[in-house]
Amino acid sequence: MEIRAKCRFDQASIKALTRLSVYKKHSPKKTVIARSIVAVILILMCIAEMIVFGFDSILIVLIVGSLLLILIDCYYYFLLPKIRYKMLANMQEKEVQYVFSDNALRVFTGGTEEYSGESTVGYSFLVKCYETSEYLFLFQTKMHVFIVDKSTVEGGSVDDIRAVLSGVLKEKYIVCKY
Repeated sequence: MEIRAKCRFDQASIKALTRLSVYKKHSPKKTVIARSIVAVILILMCIAEMIVFGFDSILIVLIVGSLLLILIDCYYYFLLPKIRYKMLANMQEKEVQYVFSDNALRVFTGGTEEYSGESTVGYSFLVKCYETSEYLFLFQTKMHVFIVDKSTVEGGSVDDIRAVLSGVLKEKYIVCKY
């Protein structure tokens, strides 16, 4: 087996990685919407209770807490991906090529001399793998991840890659429903 794929470190891939890191297996968009709806309902209930029963400092604390929840979710969903992309500095828009073989992953990084190279990683050295509708995230450590754009797979299919990786990683191969 020799399946080729690649990924560019663009805003879309970094956004997907950041949202995966924050929201794990849950759909980021649905989670933010659901939390915001709950927070708005709580705010409206607190306001209604203050209108009916009068001022209460506990209700003010609940309103402020709900607003903070909305702001934190907005930060994680909208701003953090942009911050992480800007932190890439010299790796922005660089392309990484992957070759999946029967028992190892070869990684080719192009670009400047400082950031180019080749490495081989045995599948048993991967810690976990998350699969979303657009990407595979192969974690070599908690902080080092290979991002594979599923739309660039050639010479095989994502199902072939999934079969090999899930056979090695077992329950640490996680398919996200988004």
